[in-house]
Amino acid sequence: MISGTRTSEKALFLALVLLAASSCARQASSEPLSPLPFQRGVNLATSMGAYSHPDGSRTLEELLGLNVEWIQMVPFAWQRDIEKPDLQFPDQTATQVDFIERLHRRGMHVMMKPHVWSPQFWGENGRWRGELQMHSDRDWTRWFRNYEKFILHYARLSERAEVELFSIGLEYREATRQKPRAWRELIRKVRSVYSGPITYGAHFQSEMEEIPFWEDLDFVGVILYPELTDADHPELEELLRAWGPVAERLRRFSVKTGKPILIAEIGFNSIAGAAHEPWRWARPGSRLDLKLQARLYEATFRVLWEAPWLAGIYFWKWGIPMEGGGPLDIHYTPKGKPSSKILGEWFGRCERGCTGTGTAAGWER
Repeated sequence: MISGTRTSEKALFLALVLLAASSCARQASSEPLSPLPFQRGVNLATSMGAYSHPDGSRTLEELLGLNVEWIQMVPFAWQRDIEKPDLQFPDQTATQVDFIERLHRRGMHVMMKPHVWSPQFWGENGRWRGELQMHSDRDWTRWFRNYEKFILHYARLSERAEVELFSIGLEYREATRQKPRAWRELIRKVRSVYSGPITYGAHFQSEMEEIPFWEDLDFVGVILYPELTDADHPELEELLRAWGPVAERLRRFSVKTGKPILIAEIGFNSIAGAAHEPWRWARPGSRLDLKLQARLYEATFRVLWEAPWLAGIYFWKWGIPMEGGGPLDIHYTPKGKPSSKILGEWFGRCERGCTGTGTAAGWER
């Protein structure tokens, strides 16, 4: 439980955050305010979602050096067939809670974002979780019963470990279209066991505007892989122009819903043409282009950083164990690439609040 001293520190920190936010609100009163400090985050992936690898602590120190303050943890449930209702997940509570405690001791914060994964997602012609759907009401009922067990397990774990933010799902486009009442019931049950703010990560292009239950959540979570240009080597100016309509669409939707936008996932491969269909994994034989990934990071920060409707941003992804990344890596991670320097420089800036990595420990849920 939170001690009296920690509670008073939390109250003081939140008062300062709200004071700063109210200043922004006076400048743009139509922009919704975030219930949390700005989230400078990365998705931290690990095999099977256990967070038990011995490289974990060194990875956190590496991220602290880049001014990362929020870690997105991604535990998995496994669904062999995305048109059948069966799914399973392992209980990894001990290692996951231990990892969260290590994060908190370093003054970092946690977003818990459980994922359903399927072997059908792999490969050149892999399917997408937005296609997950059942073919009868009976199977939808069974799927939601199994999914609820998965989500409530992690909601309870998050409450126990004082996780600061919880996501109830992401990109389940067919499920949110067909069964909105089931999602509202899931939200109600999550709130009964978890006292922090919650969100859902909607697919930007095809789901965000269709979600009917944003009023029941604290953030509009967005999975954002924006298609900016089909040029192989676009310059920064072209990327900035292409970002404009994307940012405006997000701003308008934030005003419409009265909710702050949280970019729960964004990323770019380190290849030529990375701004075209950025949601696709880099294929073998893709041409390495570290400079383009760096320009995409720079453009993203320049356009979004001071947007008052933005609650935070999580880059996909950083990995445990520590191998991977580096100057020959074509995939999403910025690790060991010029883009990591850009990330660290922007995350160290003060326009979104100068808590400083590790010094925000006075704020706790």
